[in-house]
Amino acid sequence: MKRYYILALFLASMQYASAQEVLTFARADSLLLNNLQSRIDSKDVEEAKATLQQSRSYENPQIQLMHNLVNPTNHRWFDTGKTGEDDIQLSQPIAIGGQHKRVVEQNEALVKAAEANRQLSLADRRRALHETMIDIYVLQQKEAVSERQIASATAILTAYSQQTAKGNIPTMETFRIKTMVSGLEQDLISLKLQEQDLWKDVRTQIDVTPQTCRPEATSLDDDLMLLRQRMAAPTLLHPEMNSAVANEEAAEKAWKAEKANALPKISLQAEYDKNGSIGHNFVAFGASVTVPLWNHNKGNITAARAAYDQATLKKDLLRSTLLDQWQTDYTTAVTWKETVDKQSKALGDELEKGMKATETQMLHHNISILEFVDYYNNYKDVRYQLLDAQAALLKAHEAIKYDLTE
Repeated sequence: MKRYYILALFLASMQYASAQEVLTFARADSLLLNNLQSRIDSKDVEEAKATLQQSRSYENPQIQLMHNLVNPTNHRWFDTGKTGEDDIQLSQPIAIGGQHKRVVEQNEALVKAAEANRQLSLADRRRALHETMIDIYVLQQKEAVSERQIASATAILTAYSQQTAKGNIPTMETFRIKTMVSGLEQDLISLKLQEQDLWKDVRTQIDVTPQTCRPEATSLDDDLMLLRQRMAAPTLLHPEMNSAVANEEAAEKAWKAEKANALPKISLQAEYDKNGSIGHNFVAFGASVTVPLWNHNKGNITAARAAYDQATLKKDLLRSTLLDQWQTDYTTAVTWKETVDKQSKALGDELEKGMKATETQMLHHNISILEFVDYYNNYKDVRYQLLDAQAALLKAHEAIKYDLTE
């Protein structure tokens, strides 16, 4: 009995800080939106937007100013008089053939890719968090089953210990019940420790104390119908697919930008010469053009075209992979739904009735110790199987919700 009170104190201390606050999916999601990883992903989007803003800017003009050091006419230093020389040159590069436009379009696509990657990262972390919460929920339900058995077996042990002290029941029968209670207590401690390990995983995502997990029940049938519609659609809507499409578009614009870079580089020029050889206050306009005799940018164009083709192939492969995965997730969810539906609530009610009947029969010495232990083990095994099936169904639904992420 002393061991049981120590166990009760241990379990109470583990649950003291939580105050039994309920952690739902909705509350966990709200905390997930503001965690460190979400903020890191937001910085990727912010960086992509800043790069886009910079690419929209044109090159700055260049001004060159020349002033005489020594006037050869009057031998004055830095002469600013009429005979002094000032030469001012202005140059402004201009883009032609999409040299500027294609870079802007490429960065616009990269912003879309960064947004899609942020959504995909959030969806991945949300699914992992929900699945961990489901595992915790199932463990907590198993703990309740174990606590139910401990309370029942302890009550029988108390009654048998009293009868053993009076000499009405053999000591070996009481000892067998005592060892069973000890085993149930060890099982409960093991479940609690497993739960604590899972809470470590939760705290890497959201800052919460151990508490009761409660997955919300949503319509699986509705989500399955939406997934079927999405699989039949010509365009797949999913952050991973959106990222692939945006990367393909960015690669295409980069390819076109390299082709535009094969065109000459042009700069408009203007010059003012105060006392040049041509005459006073000479003003001229012109342009400088690079002559592409040897460097036609062919290597960069070929590399950019290969990157574009690769991005297209990756997008096509991803589409096939997603469709296969969605079909697998759909089939898995339907299978587990049918399995759980067959395991009706009536089975759980029958187990509870059998548990109470076994307690009564044991207290009246109408069944043997072996029958008593066998039913308790069977009760726990069936209860655990029902909970594991429920967990599998909840995780299958999470996979469907992940597939429906936009």
